[in-house]
Amino acid sequence: MRALEMRWEDLTFWEQTFWGMALVFTVLSVIQLVTALFGLELEQKSSAEEEYAHTTWFSARHAIFFFAFLGWAGALSHDRTTSFAFQLCLMILVSAIGTWVVSYVHRLLMNWSRANDFDPHQLLFKTALVQQTIPAHQSGHGSIAFVSNKKNRTITAITYHLTSIAIGGQVRIVEVVGADLVVVEPIGRQ
Repeated sequence: MRALEMRWEDLTFWEQTFWGMALVFTVLSVIQLVTALFGLELEQKSSAEEEYAHTTWFSARHAIFFFAFLGWAGALSHDRTTSFAFQLCLMILVSAIGTWVVSYVHRLLMNWSRANDFDPHQLLFKTALVQQTIPAHQSGHGSIAFVSNKKNRTITAITYHLTSIAIGGQVRIVEVVGADLVVVEPIGRQ
């Protein structure tokens, strides 16, 4: 432990600053990534606010990543033989590029996540095709096929109708019972 203290005391002011910045902002970056990964964002944003946050460079997420990159660039590249101004410009450039890469990857992951999201309440009063016969009057369940977010999907369905709905029949979704169960009614003659 004493050797670490002596090593810290041997560092210049700028080296201590960059190492401190690197460690603090790396911890903040990891916390931010973990919370985002598990959907534990500290702020709940509307979709418009969320979209704006992904298109601006002036957000807390970008600032944290920028200073983490700047700290590590400064800590690892601080050299007493070249001018500090040149090193600082280079560190800022590396930090900006690193932040842009992280932002771009984050935006790609968010778009992929949104494309795979599915809310059954979006289906209310939409039509679907029966894929597995739906027994009459809630005596069993079948399945229906539909398109959501440009993907073919299926979901379990029941009906209150007095006759069963055969495969290939068109139905309208009238109620969402849960994340994987809807109530349908036939469209036209069955």
